[in-house]
Order: sequence, then C-alpha cells, then structure tokens
Amino acid sequence: MEVIPTEQYGFIPGKSMVQAVQSVLEYIEDSINKPKGHVFAALIDYKKAFDGINRNILMQKLEAVLGPEDQFYNLKRTS
Repeated sequence: MEVIPTEQYGFIPGKSMVQAVQSVLEYIEDSINKPKGHVFAALIDYKKAFDGINRNILMQKLEAVLGPEDQFYNLKRTS
C-alpha cells in the first residue's frame, strides 16, 4: 500500500521543486495538445500561504470568481 503518492515532491529525498514544476508543465503541455484539451489547477499551500489572510474575505472572493455552485468553492466552504 502506497502511503505517499508519487505526485508528492515536498520533503521527499531526491525530489525537488524544479521536478515538481517540470511535471506540472509536462501535464499542461500534454493536456492542451489534445483536441479540446484544457487544464484547471489550484496549487495552494493552505498552512503557509493563508496564515495571515482573513478567510472570510478569501471565501467571498472565491465565491465571486467561482460562483456559489462551484464544486471547489463548496468543498472548501464545508471543510
């Protein structure tokens, strides 16, 4: 049973941020080169990036951009 996914790059010996960025860029390139290909991504480190941010304002901004029916917005709102 795999505990740490292969997509995990942080705190893994032999893996780096450069490799993580390369992996994401390869995925994006592969996806957009397909017919009708598109990519959606949310790369957020909640523990570090948002320690000093008013979460109520952040959720208002997300709702304004994504809409109240968006799956990501509802997932974060209920967690």
